[in-house]
Amino acid sequence: AICVRHSTLPFCRLRTQFRTFVMSTPQEKVFQSIEKGNQPLKHIESASDRSAPRIEEGVQVRKVSREPFLKEVEKGASLKHADTDDRSDPKVEEVHIKPSKHGDLMKEIQAKK
Repeated sequence: AICVRHSTLPFCRLRTQFRTFVMSTPQEKVFQSIEKGNQPLKHIESASDRSAPRIEEGVQVRKVSREPFLKEVEKGASLKHADTDDRSDPKVEEVHIKPSKHGDLMKEIQAKK
């Protein structure tokens, strides 16, 4: 339902407080019947229930011991030296910064005043 006062809300929670006009839709009627609580729910059994995990017959689920793996990781491994071409440093050759002429410009401006 779309509340006329709060048109952005799909369901106006304030409709009972403000007596706001609400246009009824089929969804609104369902919500109203749920709020009243006078409709008992029907039990449904479906053959296409896929909520359980799919495990084939004969498969056994057991806890995997990670201790051997963790001990192997803790031992460490001997690594070989790898020659790489590291290009992460900036390649800036001799840089000369010229003195700023801003100070001279400011002196010239002050002199003209």
